[in-house]
Amino acid sequence: MSWLQAITTSGIRGPFTWMNLPDDIFVSSGNLSIARRLHERASVRLENVDVALLYDNFTPTVLTQIEDCGFYEGGAFVESGSIRFKGGLIPVNTHGGQLSQACIIGMPHIAEAVEQ
Repeated sequence: MSWLQAITTSGIRGPFTWMNLPDDIFVSSGNLSIARRLHERASVRLENVDVALLYDNFTPTVLTQIEDCGFYEGGAFVESGSIRFKGGLIPVNTHGGQLSQACIIGMPHIAEAVEQ
């Protein structure tokens, strides 16, 4: 057995095994399974969400998280203006996010969540 086969069959994911991931995980922020579990356990429905504070270390990460969390298709949803603070269906990162404000280990997200 090669080292690549050993890594792949052991369930370890890394830079050498990304190409073996199923499509629904590969094109994802990695939050799909946890988002599903949170929705089920908390009985949260889309209409119960007033604001979303999403990790935004890179711009595409926000799009994939919007989809993983079940907020619609990310690109079309964002393009329609649905993430705007005023008039949006689900305002996203109303404080500007880490890309606009600061990347301090997610602390601005926590402060904004409390303020909202």
